[in-house]
Amino acid sequence: MIDDKTTHLNLPKPHVNNLLSEDVERLRQGLDLIDSALHQISQSSTQPIADLQNEVARLNPLVEQLKTLSQTALFIPESTQVTRNAAGEISTVTEVIDGQSRITEILQRDDDRVVQYAITYLGQTTTYTINRNAGGDITGITSS
Repeated sequence: MIDDKTTHLNLPKPHVNNLLSEDVERLRQGLDLIDSALHQISQSSTQPIADLQNEVARLNPLVEQLKTLSQTALFIPESTQVTRNAAGEISTVTEVIDGQSRITEILQRDDDRVVQYAITYLGQTTTYTINRNAGGDITGITSS
């Protein structure tokens, strides 16, 4: 008889090379073990469910905040204003999103390429630096 077992609960499994009479008994043992495990889970599940409900209640306000942020992140500006420097290059882009200004400011250029810019939105400013290789291709963007 081949004594196959399941990976996690080590339950007996039937095998094609076993006699049917052997596997029927193995299946009966496996069902009894499953029944016992499910009974233990049902007896001890009251507290974990209450803990889960408390955790869901605690996380709901955070989920609502994330929904608001995701709606803002996927914005369509109500208006956009572009400011140019003396050379005619874009220096600032101001967008109004849900009544709040989002300002993108070009901080540094190298030839005609933007090297560094900053975005200010909802009171926070993040500065981005565009990294390039010797050929001028963008290799990455870092933020601070």
